[in-house]
This record gives sequence, C-alpha cells and structure tokens, in this order.
Amino acid sequence: MKNQTNSYKIARYILLWAIILVCGGVIIWTMIGAHREMKSDENVIRQTAEYTPCQQNVINAVSQVWAYSPQSVPQKYLDIADGYANETITVRTDGACNQTKFVCRVGQIRRDCDPCAVATGRQIAMQQQISDMMVASCDGEPN
Repeated sequence: MKNQTNSYKIARYILLWAIILVCGGVIIWTMIGAHREMKSDENVIRQTAEYTPCQQNVINAVSQVWAYSPQSVPQKYLDIADGYANETITVRTDGACNQTKFVCRVGQIRRDCDPCAVATGRQIAMQQQISDMMVASCDGEPN
C-alpha cells in the first residue's frame, strides 16, 4: 500500500512549520531586545563621557548633597520631589519598578501605588537642580 497524503498529515506539517516560525520569531525577538539593551548601556556610558569638567563637578556636587546632607537641598527641589510623589494620578498607569509590576488608577496618589514614586521624584528634582546649576555655573551651558 502506498503512502497517501491525507488531511491529518497536511495539518501536522502546517503545525510543525507554525511552531518552527514562532520559535524562530521568539529567538530573533530576544536577540533584538538584548542588542537594544546593550546599545542603551553604551549610550549611558557615552553620555557620561561627554560632560565638561565643570558639568561633571556640578553633577558630583549635587549628587553628594542629596546623598550626604539632604537638609542642605534647596526647598525648591524638595518641593519638586514631593510634588511628583504626592501627585494625584489622572490617567491609569501600568508600570514596573525593580521588576515589580504596579497599576496606578485614576484618583490615587502616586506614592500609594508606585513603589518607585519617591525615588523617581528625587531623580527628577536632582536632574532639575543639576540643570539649573549648570546654567548658573558652567557658562550657561545646560546639560
């Protein structure tokens, strides 16, 4: 008896090819994601190398003040940090903080639903202070 092609064999080959294509797509997608992550790490390294000595001194000074003597931080920047963390959410936000997923619903206070709200607010305030100090100290050249 000869081997005959039937619908079962055709479906099996279609399923086999579909599985091969999906697996290949997942592998390619993973490789592209890893490549993008490497590129973003290179950009961070490249950006830090592009600062002038004055800009680097400002960055270091602001970082040290925030880390070692937060009582010396001007009130303007503390208000920025607190304002971000205590902001009322106006749009539903899905996010992740340190690989922990969170959801902020409309009407919630950001610090109640986002575990990184305080740290993010602090980072925003530090960046604003760095930018302001660079304009004032480094011949008006913002970062």
